[in-house]
Amino acid sequence: MHASHSQDDFDMNLIETFLRRDPTRWIAGALAGAFAGLIALVFAMLVAAVGGQEFWFPVKLMATIVLGPEATYLGAHFGAILGGLLVFEVLSVIFGVLYANFARTNSLQALLLIGLVWGTFSWIFLWNLFLQSFRPILAAEVSSAAAFPVCLVFGVALTSVAFFDRVIRR
Repeated sequence: MHASHSQDDFDMNLIETFLRRDPTRWIAGALAGAFAGLIALVFAMLVAAVGGQEFWFPVKLMATIVLGPEATYLGAHFGAILGGLLVFEVLSVIFGVLYANFARTNSLQALLLIGLVWGTFSWIFLWNLFLQSFRPILAAEVSSAAAFPVCLVFGVALTSVAFFDRVIRR
């Protein structure tokens, strides 16, 4: 016998799903965000070096949000590098927690696909809208085409949430 199902049996309540409290998942997301941020930042630094920029430029560019345009002056200025790392990691952790909250699976295939979408989302909203609202970042005229693969690397690296979630739940 075949049971009859209404459409309501298959509908998800997205609001309920996204507002579900799961502090363990949020911690896993924070760790994944910090890890993905480091991976993306190293990738950005390599892209900058290959493109003829100073290796530290991506890190120091993020520091301009709090330190102003002087942060991008040539040289390995510890304050600018540390400031940029902190700014980037804070943003990465926030986005990691949000990603973990919305991606409620530990399936690597699903997380990889969601990560590609999340990377694209990060490129559109974080890079092209939010970060460009800071004058020093806008004035640096970093190509959105150069930022896109960095955002994708970030999104893909967020799949590490599955690892952190499993480790924490043991």
